[in-house]
Amino acid sequence: IVSLNSLVFLGNSNSNTPPQPLSQGTWHRLRIEFDFDAQEMEGFVDGSSLGVLAMNPAGGPAAEITDLSLYTFDAGGATQDVYFDDLSFVAPTAADIPTVSEWGLIVLALLLLTAGTIIVRREMTLRAA
Repeated sequence: IVSLNSLVFLGNSNSNTPPQPLSQGTWHRLRIEFDFDAQEMEGFVDGSSLGVLAMNPAGGPAAEITDLSLYTFDAGGATQDVYFDDLSFVAPTAADIPTVSEWGLIVLALLLLTAGTIIVRREMTLRAA
């Protein structure tokens, strides 16, 4: 974004961050992360967190993004010009499920651990007797 002199990050109607000072006329990197499970969102400007805010809309918990409003206003409520460039939506990548060969290694490691435990216990029992 090319900024005005400050930024306020707005959540639901009951949450927002204090104004964050920005260098006017300078490009800044804005990132917003949505957590639909927790119904929260966190905003970042140039890598610095603006805070975590509730995002529960009036219609109930959000399950997807259907609308995103990007706008600016000054302290008096008048709108200001701001420019956005390179907007993108990126879904988080899910953790990979282990392949058959990886599961095989996991099972083999557990079998070796079990066999080792049995051998050590047997030796301890024989020494105690």
